Amino acid sequence: MTAHIEFRVLGPLAVGVRDRPVRLRGLRQRSLLAALLLDAGRVVSVDRLAAAVWGEHLPDSVRTQISIHVHGLRKAFKDAGCGVQVIVTEQAGYRLHTDGVWLDTREAEELAAEARKAAAAGLSEQAAAMLARVLGLWRGPVLAEIDTTEIATVARGLEDARLGIAEEWAEAELACGRPREVVAQLAGLVEDHPLREGLRAQLMLALWHSERQADALESYQRGRRHLLEELGVEPGRGLREVQQAILAGPPACDAMQPEVPTPPAPRLGGNADDGPLPADAGPVVTVRPAQLPPPVSAFVGRTSQIRTLDRILRQDGRCPPMGVISGVAGAGKTALALQWAHLVADRYPDGQLFANLRGYDPDRESAQPAAVLERFLRALGVDGTAIPAGAEERTALFRSILDGRQVLVVLDNAESAAQVRPLLPATPGCCVIVTSRRRLEGLLMGGALAVPVEVLTEQDSAELLARVLGAERVAAEPETVAELAALCDGSPLALRIAAAKLAMRPQWSVGEMAERLADERSRLDQLSRGGLEVRASIGLSYRELSARAALAFRRLGLMDAPGGYAPWLMAALLDTTVHDGERLLEELVDAQLLQPLGRDEAGQPRYRFHDLIRLYAREQAETVEPPDARTAVLSRALGALLGLAEQARDLLHSRYPMVPRGDSPRWLPEDASQAALTDDPLAWLESERLNLVSAVTQSAQLRLADLCRDLAASFVHMFVSRAYFDDWRTVATRALEACRAASHLPGQAAMLFSLGSLALSQRRLTQAADLLETALELFQRLADVPSQAIVLRHLGTVHLFQGDLDRGREELEQALALFEQVGDITALAHGLGFLSHAHMLQDRLEEAARLLHRALTLNPGSKRTEAQLLKRLAEVYRRQGRHADAIRKCEGALAHAVDLNDLVGQAYVLHALGETQLDLGEIVEAGSTLHQALHLARRVGDRLIEGRVLLALGHLGSDRSTFHLQQAAETFAAIGAAGWHDKAMRAAARVSA
Repeated sequence: MTAHIEFRVLGPLAVGVRDRPVRLRGLRQRSLLAALLLDAGRVVSVDRLAAAVWGEHLPDSVRTQISIHVHGLRKAFKDAGCGVQVIVTEQAGYRLHTDGVWLDTREAEELAAEARKAAAAGLSEQAAAMLARVLGLWRGPVLAEIDTTEIATVARGLEDARLGIAEEWAEAELACGRPREVVAQLAGLVEDHPLREGLRAQLMLALWHSERQADALESYQRGRRHLLEELGVEPGRGLREVQQAILAGPPACDAMQPEVPTPPAPRLGGNADDGPLPADAGPVVTVRPAQLPPPVSAFVGRTSQIRTLDRILRQDGRCPPMGVISGVAGAGKTALALQWAHLVADRYPDGQLFANLRGYDPDRESAQPAAVLERFLRALGVDGTAIPAGAEERTALFRSILDGRQVLVVLDNAESAAQVRPLLPATPGCCVIVTSRRRLEGLLMGGALAVPVEVLTEQDSAELLARVLGAERVAAEPETVAELAALCDGSPLALRIAAAKLAMRPQWSVGEMAERLADERSRLDQLSRGGLEVRASIGLSYRELSARAALAFRRLGLMDAPGGYAPWLMAALLDTTVHDGERLLEELVDAQLLQPLGRDEAGQPRYRFHDLIRLYAREQAETVEPPDARTAVLSRALGALLGLAEQARDLLHSRYPMVPRGDSPRWLPEDASQAALTDDPLAWLESERLNLVSAVTQSAQLRLADLCRDLAASFVHMFVSRAYFDDWRTVATRALEACRAASHLPGQAAMLFSLGSLALSQRRLTQAADLLETALELFQRLADVPSQAIVLRHLGTVHLFQGDLDRGREELEQALALFEQVGDITALAHGLGFLSHAHMLQDRLEEAARLLHRALTLNPGSKRTEAQLLKRLAEVYRRQGRHADAIRKCEGALAHAVDLNDLVGQAYVLHALGETQLDLGEIVEAGSTLHQALHLARRVGDRLIEGRVLLALGHLGSDRSTFHLQQAAETFAAIGAAGWHDKAMRAAARVSA
């Protein structure tokens, strides 16, 4: 069957029609297509598609966004010349139709199946050739550009399948007598996947048959080291048997490849050659140790973690089940381990062993495994004279004694996986629980279950306080109890200290304790009692850091970043690269001083401090670094936010600022391309939005008025497109206050203009006119001609909306003259679109079209400007009766608005499209389009377009027409849009007549 379109997912996503690539728009569109391709031929629900596109951060209008992206894909395929309908709408979601479609994963499955049949029939040459073709379909890491969990999980499975096929290919090649080809291909794969025993076994066989016996045995030793260091296990039976065959001598000249047995489950610890204990190992007396310390009083919460630990009890296999409880200092790791251990102790009739490994102890060195083993062996009944001197021999004896017994081992406060491994039993009847501030990934890779412990929830924090203080005392002050829990950051250690202080002072109210903790400067001082101290607990982890990681930790504490930290910020704080910044952040995560938050909307890894750790970091920074150095570091970090935000704006093809800006210093890392700006600049701005509000406040506190003004202006593109009007008002108002305090006139004028633009966006037209006229006066005093032009353009728009068409057109013409005077072509193109609207409202349609064509010619590539101009041209064409042209322009504008995730723009374009459909008599389609527009208009809070959509809905001729027209009139009246209000009233009168 002839393929009309080709899809490739075994590498970066690629689409082609007749050998020509099809251009896909943006990461979200690619993610949606990938999800359909990975389930080709089956219906994929909207929920699954949404998870594939956005992960956990779903937008409000998921179904609308999915529909728009599907429309974009269909259009891209059709424009490329694809002659079949590829994406089919089903009741439960969408399905990728496979007729006439070539898909590399399907090709790989079919070829691999044929190859296996050939191999089973002894046709090794044919099998090898087909498997080589299968491997050739992989073009790199599968869908590496998409990192949502939904896609990444399937991608990992496909990568694993590739390795399995590589093993089958090697087996077929060896059967054909071509070992050197196998060595050439597998050497790199084994290097990249050192724990893959099947690959290594085939490489060893190929080396052996290439007369490289020493290299084959060296490969075995390297593999064994990797397995021991990273997983704590010996090689499996298959790899060991290949080693034994090689040690037996060179292969016979006509020998076929020996079978590589399927490796069994890995064996924890020890040495494969360990034999039975010597006869003179000494007396072993059966003793049932019971070493668990008592459980912590007032234990609360942790239900999900206890359920996770319960899963250990249901594990089957040859290795003892193991759980690793990890978390920040004071999170209650030991309390959880002991609580669960006592709950399940009766399942281990041969006893419980406990050791504090002192991985983080301020006064003593961490425990040596040999010393712990001596205590364990004595507790198990081994006479002191029979305990071997060497650590390895002690481990072997320990494992031998526990063989066949059921013992629970709790290893508290571990420093590393290397410290734990010698203390692990080797038989499944036992169970091990480890606690550590670090994640101990080496144990997790060996099959241990991860049990991360976070801070307590507000409800659990209140319950802990109630258990210590009494329910009546807590019930009397529920609001202040919640405040106290928040100030303790949910830390069990901090809560216990605060509760102990309150218990010893019955005359104190909970509110008084909360008031003492409210001061950030003294909070850590208050959280100290009877040898327990939050500051000291955090300090143990801090002192373990390398010098650069400690510097990174301190400087992060200086930043107010409620949205968390991305690697670019770390780069700015240390004046280094983004790559180095991420490495340092991960070092802090490993030390449990920083919490990973996953990837943000832009694809950046993101991190945050727990609040008490943040206070400790800031305390250390203020102790170690002088004030001038701290100010310089903060200025560079804030300058980085500004510089990267402006790069994002430029990538959005919006190179002229929406608010006049100043000359404050910008900073960019050497590898700024690694800051995740390129794929989706608007998503990057979104990911830093919360931090911007804090950055404006912080720059104002530092008395950096110009930087404060520029930061407030840098995100206006996002505020407009996503209707974040509260954030816009907050940053502009704070920056205006900072500029007034510094008598900074250019900043005052810019922020008055920004607030006027906000009022215009919200259609508070009278307020907008007042603010813009004040800004214009200041810019005239400053002789700032470009800024005067921008303000006049906005004033003209205000007067158009108010119905004063002549005044609005005159102000727009003045603005255009000034733009031409200063040579600002981008602003000129944008302004021509506004002026065309004035002419259209006065029915001068030819002039409006002429201005728009000129604007499109002048536009230097701004997608946003082009979308606005195309939408205006569609409206002109509609009035001229050129409905087909109008629909095409709407589709082009909508594609740009979706690419930019410009919700306001989408609402305006959908309104224009709906009106055109209405003119053509497509009542059902028009109703659907206009209701989508109404939903978006209300979501973003644009009252003008909401009123215009309601006005259009009133013309559908439905039984709700009168209701819609009345709503439209009320909406226009509320925003002072007199001209539109009159239109709505006249339409309502006609319907009622």
